[in-house]
Amino acid sequence: MTLDRAALEEKKTEFLSRFGGEAPPRIYFAPGRVNLIGDHTDYNGGLVMPIATEQGTYLAWRPRDDPRVNIYSHGLDKETEFDLVNIEHQGDWSDYLRGVILMLKENGISLKGWEGAYFGDLPLEAGLSSSASLELVTALALSDESNHQPPQELALLSHRAENEFVGVNCGIMDQFASALSQEGCGLLLDCHTEDHQQVELSPLSSTAIIAHTGVTRKLSSSPYNQRRDECQKALEMVRSEYPEKVDLSQLDVPEWNEIKENLPQLYRNRIEHVIYENMRVKKAAEYARQADPKGFGDMMVGSHRSLRDLYEVSTTELDALQDISVKQSGVWGARMTGAGFGGCVVSLVDNSFVNDYLDRVPDEYLDRTGRKGRFYVTRPGRGMHQVEVSD
Repeated sequence: MTLDRAALEEKKTEFLSRFGGEAPPRIYFAPGRVNLIGDHTDYNGGLVMPIATEQGTYLAWRPRDDPRVNIYSHGLDKETEFDLVNIEHQGDWSDYLRGVILMLKENGISLKGWEGAYFGDLPLEAGLSSSASLELVTALALSDESNHQPPQELALLSHRAENEFVGVNCGIMDQFASALSQEGCGLLLDCHTEDHQQVELSPLSSTAIIAHTGVTRKLSSSPYNQRRDECQKALEMVRSEYPEKVDLSQLDVPEWNEIKENLPQLYRNRIEHVIYENMRVKKAAEYARQADPKGFGDMMVGSHRSLRDLYEVSTTELDALQDISVKQSGVWGARMTGAGFGGCVVSLVDNSFVNDYLDRVPDEYLDRTGRKGRFYVTRPGRGMHQVEVSD
């Protein structure tokens, strides 16, 4: 969480000015996430290791006595109002929270009307999971008022909202990272079993720098769903030889070597990325426990290469920014992060070289691409929570 007390008090004042009344709103926060290692493995039942960012989405929230919902987005400067009784798809930003409301209702949770103002410091469409952050901050506020659902349940519910209501077939990583992350740790998550553990990252003595390429994308309009369809077709091919497999991550290397020559090249590439990306996640967690930032960084570089060449989700800008980043002094590793097709590169930087990175990389990236990047320094943050503002 990066907004200070004065900024949050100002948002409470703005809330009262916009919605009227005297009762102050509660304020909730849900972070974005940056995935240090393990991309496009989540919906294939594999391993990931994201951290929650210190940046995220805030919600100033207050209940109403009727079934109306009145919400405002500071970032978009847009307001909308609807009735809880009839939740309909609108094709805009509000679908993420509408979907959460619908899933809560389907889970038998009774909801009141409410007023809410969304604000924050997480860039939209940057690959930092602003959608999951929006979903989880909404789910937390509504759950806190009605039924205090466990964080993992809210993560799963929000995941359903994005899949079934918004129409983005994402895996569970984003929602789990926003809901369950602990300060100072990476979340090592098995997306098939939902087993997860916290991996302490302080032994790496490093900082995550998120560098935004300046290229935005929406998952719903990118080839993201196409990649999911390709993996589903690849799984069908795998199951012709190994019918017991329920996802690509269950395929081990000897099994893969037995069948890969019989598959079309595109599907071979997709499967090979998934298998070896899972191995890189396991090794990265081991390197973190061994206080070996170089080993961890090597896994990040290998991940970027695989996402670029085998999974084909990188871009010219992502490749340029990764290349520039990994050549800097004190950078252990760098990779594109998130779904790709735009968004961000994450670099693991020795704590003593952070300023050097920030002094050099923005200009080098601008010179090479003609684009102005945006740069965010973050430490592994805390998952969703209510923010206490007033003494």
